[in-house]
Amino acid sequence: MVKKVTIQDLADQLNLSPATVSRALRDHPSINDGTRRSVHELAAGMGYTTHLTSRSLKKGGTLLRRPIAWITPLVNFQFEDPIILETLGGIASRCAEIGRHFLHIPTDVGRELDTYRELIAEGVIEGFIVANRVTEGDRRVEYLLEEKMPFVAYYGATPLTGDYPSVDVAFAEAYALGTRHLLDLGHRRIALLNSLPNFQASHERERGYRAALAEQQVWSSANWVVGGPKTEEFGYSAMRQMLDSVSAPTGVICSSTMAAKGALSAINERRLTVGRDVSLVNFDDNVAGSFYSVPLTTLFSPARPLGRKVVDFLDRTIAGEASRDLHHIAHPELIVRGSTGPAPTELAAVSTR
Repeated sequence: MVKKVTIQDLADQLNLSPATVSRALRDHPSINDGTRRSVHELAAGMGYTTHLTSRSLKKGGTLLRRPIAWITPLVNFQFEDPIILETLGGIASRCAEIGRHFLHIPTDVGRELDTYRELIAEGVIEGFIVANRVTEGDRRVEYLLEEKMPFVAYYGATPLTGDYPSVDVAFAEAYALGTRHLLDLGHRRIALLNSLPNFQASHERERGYRAALAEQQVWSSANWVVGGPKTEEFGYSAMRQMLDSVSAPTGVICSSTMAAKGALSAINERRLTVGRDVSLVNFDDNVAGSFYSVPLTTLFSPARPLGRKVVDFLDRTIAGEASRDLHHIAHPELIVRGSTGPAPTELAAVSTR
């Protein structure tokens, strides 16, 4: 059986990156005439044929452009997370409007970078969405920059580590806003249920939380800042441990709706009242928090418009537009509901001495 010639084979022969070969085969204006001619000549000589899924396809008489992709490690593949669901909705709806395919690709933990390499070598994908940047040397970003492959960094993208487009949320600003709200209510024992600590968004949440505490010379206990997955189980177990401590917090800020649901279960289990004994601030992108038995005070940041913005920025990057004008940061607003109230009287008295 004859082995199918791939973009990686052409790249190896010409000492070019797969991304450059892919753009040359599409006659992209960013590729010079000499390189484009060399790629086309070698492709013809080696019998290269375009993979079906990498072609522009026709649907209902409309030409659909090649797909963009979001690769997600299975550990973070949480379809219950409304942030992910709303973001996907925004991405999919915008792709449909502009005539572009979108692929959401789960992959095993530890194979994320390999999946990027395989897709680029196949010439299937025209650009990537890179979400949840890690704090130390994100190899996805480094690799895509090396390959000159179009991508947009999303959610925890800032501060930037290179020249690439980004769509992000002002997490430090948001969590400072939530912390100040609890401080203004007299709370001094304030905890943060953060997401996994290796993500840039987690670092920004904690930075904003600590900055707001420092403004009023209030300090956090070591066990009041806990990071974990965005799950009910994490929120429940972390909240239980805090309530068992000698100095239990009276105010808590959560990084996700799922963690907030778990924290609520732990608070209710102790027969404590949310908004009276323990105040809870949630981060969310929809109005679901208003339908809880105690409506949740929320740092509100709609994700669907951000998903649409990601697609627009990626489409413009693929077209060759420079990244300097392709940056957007959403600024969440605080929606106060019944889950936050004044600090318990005995604590408020102590804090005023």
